[in-house]
Amino acid sequence: MKIPIFWAAYMQSFILILVYILLNRKLSRKKIMVKSTIPVRYRIIPYLTLLIVSLYLLRPNNLNSSIQFNQVFWLNIANCLGAAIYEEYFARGILLRAILIINKDLKRIGIIISIIVASFIFSCFHIIEALESNSWTEMLVTFLVGIILGSIYISIGSIIPCMFFHFVYDFTVYFLKYNLSGITTFDYTIICILITSIIITPTIYHGLLDKKFYR
Repeated sequence: MKIPIFWAAYMQSFILILVYILLNRKLSRKKIMVKSTIPVRYRIIPYLTLLIVSLYLLRPNNLNSSIQFNQVFWLNIANCLGAAIYEEYFARGILLRAILIINKDLKRIGIIISIIVASFIFSCFHIIEALESNSWTEMLVTFLVGIILGSIYISIGSIIPCMFFHFVYDFTVYFLKYNLSGITTFDYTIICILITSIIITPTIYHGLLDKKFYR
């Protein structure tokens, strides 16, 4: 019996997370940041950007086939929700925070380096899908989305918006794939860099990284 590709990816990610937690039990026991202490006025731009991008991804499109609320639908919903929760908990909540602590002395540059490194490791979670499809574009896309998610986490100071956006993106991939059609890899890269720049600029400019990231 062949194991579905997304379950194989889950198993791979779970093993990676388990190994990390066993190697770094002290950090893995730290509380994941849910409530932000960053001033509201500095979170407005990241929240608005997140909202606009989410609405764009979920926009109506006649090319998308009608959604049927059958067993496959609920299985994919569970898949999207599960990935949004456990991948964000680890990739942003634990891993990104650990790398930020390592790069603490680098200040603003350290924030950028931490996001890039954590996003690269996050993209490695999807290596099975890349091997299965014989295309490394999957990992590049995941890396770029990881940069956006890392920027959201640092700029807003809460894991909840990351989980929300992760779910929205996966939902789009599963059910609204035509909303992403026609976008070349180059265009995708430029768009993700622009979105990241808009989200992270207030934090980088004002040096407003929540001190709880370093505790």
